[in-house]
Amino acid sequence: MAHRDDPYGVECPVCDQLVKVYKRKLNSSMSLVLISLARLARLAGRRDFIHVPSFINTLPLTPAVKAAVRGDWAKLQFWGFLMPLAAEREDGSKRTGMYQITAEGVQFAFGHTRVPAYVLITNQNVLGVAKETVDVHQALGKAFRYDELMTDA
Repeated sequence: MAHRDDPYGVECPVCDQLVKVYKRKLNSSMSLVLISLARLARLAGRRDFIHVPSFINTLPLTPAVKAAVRGDWAKLQFWGFLMPLAAEREDGSKRTGMYQITAEGVQFAFGHTRVPAYVLITNQNVLGVAKETVDVHQALGKAFRYDELMTDA
């Protein structure tokens, strides 16, 4: 913790792992996936676990947008918007791609709440959150139009 603000991280003296605190902003590609999952949940009338990478492939997005989205959507769990399925693949990995949107995720996607603009994470754990908050419109930024994404929602 003494090196928490070191931008390059520090090597752990016990396990030799690089330890670094990452500031992750809630961005437009994360918001796009969250809105899409919230719309799906509303249409289905329930919040099922779904394979999010496969779901993203069904969205009418350009290849460039799909590539940007693939790297960010899983970070939505740091805001409490997604819950991973507690399961293991045959190879022992817990990365099944199966997630459920939470009630908080639906509320944010439909513009009913504000959340911290960013989180501080290390080793898949949240260390802190921003005092500054954003709503879904601010998180989308200028990359996407909320009214177009919510058409027929």
